[in-house]
Amino acid sequence: EPDDESTLYNYAIFLEEVRGDIDGAENMYRRVLQIEPTDSDALNNLALILQNSRSDYIGAKALFEQALSACPEDLSTVNNMAVLYEDCLAQPEEAEKWYKRALQLGPNDVTTLCNYGGFLNNLGDKAGAEALFNKARSIDNLMANRLIEAQESKEGDLPIANTTGPRKMIKVPSSTGESTTYIPS
Repeated sequence: EPDDESTLYNYAIFLEEVRGDIDGAENMYRRVLQIEPTDSDALNNLALILQNSRSDYIGAKALFEQALSACPEDLSTVNNMAVLYEDCLAQPEEAEKWYKRALQLGPNDVTTLCNYGGFLNNLGDKAGAEALFNKARSIDNLMANRLIEAQESKEGDLPIANTTGPRKMIKVPSSTGESTTYIPS
């Protein structure tokens, strides 16, 4: 069995996204973390499994915190922390702090704009929500409309829809072996 961090990480994504094998993906992410305990991508994705598939919100929070210790500016993890506080821990004040931090890190990130807009909409700030939704539409209308529709479905009894989800990036070791680059899958 391979002990290459990138190979294990990519296999975890394959298991989760293609095969729907959450247990297998969880095991692969844990193997990545045995090799590289500060791999923020693996920490983030494992946290999402704990949050969305295991309802282990405290475990997810701890992993998101570890990911942010390793990579404090990671927009995906900051967004995921905001969603965790909003949807799972029912702590809107804390969620808003994380949404504001995400907006500082990615002022033109469509996911951030739509997630924060949905949050404001749920708080009754329709004008604030619409301003964020309109900005998101001006950047990427198709993606924004999909995310806004997911926000609207969240108001019913449908599953949580505003998580940013696993990073869906494939790790490729550089030719020198010194760094890792990412290629969208």
